[in-house]
Amino acid sequence: MLWASVACTGMILPLLWLLERVSGSCPDGLCMFFPALLVSGACLLSALAFAVAGLMRGERPRWIALLSIPLLATMIWFYSF
Repeated sequence: MLWASVACTGMILPLLWLLERVSGSCPDGLCMFFPALLVSGACLLSALAFAVAGLMRGERPRWIALLSIPLLATMIWFYSF
């Protein structure tokens, strides 16, 4: 479950890229804002749920859940360009 939480965090950027590729042109540039917000929120919520479930089950090593933090920071830095 802890590795699934890291995978859910890592799927945000590919899903946003896919959402951008399949969407059409938009006159004001905000057409994909709410779907992107929904995708990001769903991935982060599922990552949190998997992390809590994995920690409650007592999976080892527990530091795996912390891998989501630098991964998320790297994706935010990468997506800002």
